[in-house]
Amino acid sequence: MKKCVRFFAIRLIPIYLVLIASGAKAEQPFITLMTRSDSLILAADVRIEMDSARHAIDLLQEAVHLDPELAEGYARLGTAYLESRERKKQWKKARQAFEKALNLNPDLAEAHDGLGQIALYQKEDIHGAKTHFEKAIALAPESQKIRYHLDLVRLLQEDRSLKRASERALERDSTDVAACKIMAKHHEKKDEWGRVINLYERSVRQAPEDLDVAYQLGVIYAMNGRFAELRDLLVYLSNTVETRRFLPLIAQVFLHEGDGERAVRIFRNYITLLDAAEAALYRDISLLASIPELESYARVTSAIEREAFLRRFWIRHDLSRVSGGFLRQAEHYRRIWHARTHFSKAIYPWDRRGEVYIRYGEPDYRSTSDRLNADMPAKAQRIKERMAVDLYGPDAVGEFFTGPVYPVRSNRAFSVKAPDPQDLGLTSDEIQLIFLLEDALDDERTELSERVQAADAGEGDQVNRIVDQEQTLAALGDVNTGDLSFSPSRVRRERFVEQAMGLFMPVTNREDASIVPWESWVYTMVAEGLEVTFTDEYFQGNFEFAPVPTHVPNELKERYVEVRDLTDFLFHSPELVVNKMAGRIPDFHDFARGAQPLDFWYRTASFKGKNGSTRLEIYSGIPPDSLLKKQEGTWVMRSAALTDPVVDQTYRDERKFFLDETFLQTSVDTSRGWQNLVLDIAAIEAPPGTYELGLRVREAETRRFQIYQQQIILEDYSRADLNLSDIELAWSISDETPSEGVFVKQGLNIMPMSVWAFPEKHPAFLYFEIYHLSRDEFGQTHYRVTYDIQSKDQKSRGARVLAGLGRLLGKEEGEQGVSVTYDQTGNTTDGLSYVELNLDGAGKGDHEVQVTVEDLVSGVQVRKKTTFGIR
Repeated sequence: MKKCVRFFAIRLIPIYLVLIASGAKAEQPFITLMTRSDSLILAADVRIEMDSARHAIDLLQEAVHLDPELAEGYARLGTAYLESRERKKQWKKARQAFEKALNLNPDLAEAHDGLGQIALYQKEDIHGAKTHFEKAIALAPESQKIRYHLDLVRLLQEDRSLKRASERALERDSTDVAACKIMAKHHEKKDEWGRVINLYERSVRQAPEDLDVAYQLGVIYAMNGRFAELRDLLVYLSNTVETRRFLPLIAQVFLHEGDGERAVRIFRNYITLLDAAEAALYRDISLLASIPELESYARVTSAIEREAFLRRFWIRHDLSRVSGGFLRQAEHYRRIWHARTHFSKAIYPWDRRGEVYIRYGEPDYRSTSDRLNADMPAKAQRIKERMAVDLYGPDAVGEFFTGPVYPVRSNRAFSVKAPDPQDLGLTSDEIQLIFLLEDALDDERTELSERVQAADAGEGDQVNRIVDQEQTLAALGDVNTGDLSFSPSRVRRERFVEQAMGLFMPVTNREDASIVPWESWVYTMVAEGLEVTFTDEYFQGNFEFAPVPTHVPNELKERYVEVRDLTDFLFHSPELVVNKMAGRIPDFHDFARGAQPLDFWYRTASFKGKNGSTRLEIYSGIPPDSLLKKQEGTWVMRSAALTDPVVDQTYRDERKFFLDETFLQTSVDTSRGWQNLVLDIAAIEAPPGTYELGLRVREAETRRFQIYQQQIILEDYSRADLNLSDIELAWSISDETPSEGVFVKQGLNIMPMSVWAFPEKHPAFLYFEIYHLSRDEFGQTHYRVTYDIQSKDQKSRGARVLAGLGRLLGKEEGEQGVSVTYDQTGNTTDGLSYVELNLDGAGKGDHEVQVTVEDLVSGVQVRKKTTFGIR
């Protein structure tokens, strides 16, 4: 794929680069003047793109009602009928819509294509379908969709089975686009994503102008976390006006790379292109805001106040503390898009899965009735086992719940290894009841299967595929079911009968008797962990929270103290669990999900800033050995942010640099032995006060990163009193030919210290600044600087001062420390000083340095301390 992408990159300009270059203008709507009918068609197009065509029908019906001469509206209505889940019930309505469109405009390719699909899929009239498709392609020769339908006719003329025809076509030509797409859809149903991606990539190579395939491939890349391939794919998408649906994919690439601000910008571009109802979904914060936040937001009236509130809201919810809220906001937009794309086929805007996904993101473990997932993390297994013991007692320990622990509707409630009923010591009536019940269930499943097959073939109405329990129990005759009790009813060995709402049972690796589609999601990092079970009770693709069984058999209550009554099942019901959790933790964002740690160290020092602000400097050091070893180098991103928790204001500094051999030679001093570090400095100016510091270093290609957070108090250096900055520890300080690099300050080259300890026999440097010195009558400043250096563990003497600024006034050495004093003069009220320390003989351990500055004009003294180690 990469070779192909690079080839096309020569002649194509990626649309995501065009959007970024356009800056703020890109956030303005591309469509400004629209009629009500046009607006409805736009809204319908978005729903069709999201595979929610059934929810586009009402919009299109309103559009053609408002404008009965709107041929495009009728054609789009026919398309919505065809692409809805109830297509087999909509043939007549679709045909009428397409014919109406052609009466208004005989040259409408979409309508000819629609009639061709009806001829092909409903009537299986290949010749008639070909005629319509040929008319359509003549009117729209660039349409890849119509060309695909013509290819379907070609394949069906070879074999009535599209799968067999496609397999033979690929044997002849492995790049047959239509055959690749058909086989990709076949493998997609089996979640065979490797094969799906391979087939779609072949299609894109052959027909890069087929944006439907390119979009589908992009969605699959994003779903499987293959963002490097997604970035490459986006190079194809230019020279076309159809860019809207690709914008969320572009935004996700930047989000994956840690660029939340750019991701938000592109998502906003996308939102401006949506209809009002669709856009409101992205702007709604009700699923992740606390009740006090929602109440505060409801009181906001003006647009300016609303924007300020939302800025503070995203900052508070951004646990990384490095992006000013952009990372969390972009992640919210991504989740909304994901819910609309994957959980909205049966209900608008999404089913219950979408609601949970928007709150808590991707589950740590997911298993479905279609695809049992045996690869369960240990944390997820412990959460399931804890819930199982609560529901079923200690016998649940040791079960492997590959499906829901919470019981779901089943066709029986016993395991494959259940004993014969006659061996359980049951009464004759109870044995008769079991056999009659099983016979009745078998008969109903047979009848249900026949009804479903007839409905799928278009010979009957859609059916509710749930077993009719009342009908089943009625078939049991005169057997008394009012006081059913038999023993024992263990999870692993035996059975229980649910006599009001059917049979309910958990799903284990030993037994899956479920009769409804289900999904089991486990979140290991949300509070103490939770499992959420969804079921599709009506087989319509609408997953709701699993229902609560309305009756617990007597035997279950007798055998297990834990199952006292129905309240146990109610307490653990998915809907109640999620609602209670939402009250405690409305949302969760694991920004470190799937990433490996990246080692680095940092120190901080604050100085006087501009216009009354304070300048915080953060010195970080990355061991080169922890970075990706690539001959061509690797990109590293560093983000630092100060967040004011009171007003939710954020001040940020970011840097992106490329680490190759040249960079390492200039940024790493190999003389430092084991302390070789890639050094960096972040500088943020903010008003004095208390802040939360967030510092993140991230390697682009591996996604390894580390985030450190700490509380920082920025001192006010703007006051008129004598003051002293923090003491900066440095590897070296030089005034020789200073450059304009990031390590130049006050005309000095300062290589900052980012780790806590210096190696033995390596000199250490201290740098600090002095503010608001008093002048004498000649405008001069006179001040005295004293350095007191001592070993904190008192096992060795302190470091010795080699050289410092000013005139050496005196030196005192003791067993545990050294005191050195310099006199300095100047002609400005602000000054600086630095000193070099000789660590020879100082001994390993912790050392403390106190710097005292005395203004000899005013007599005022100030002092600061810092510590360092010797290893």
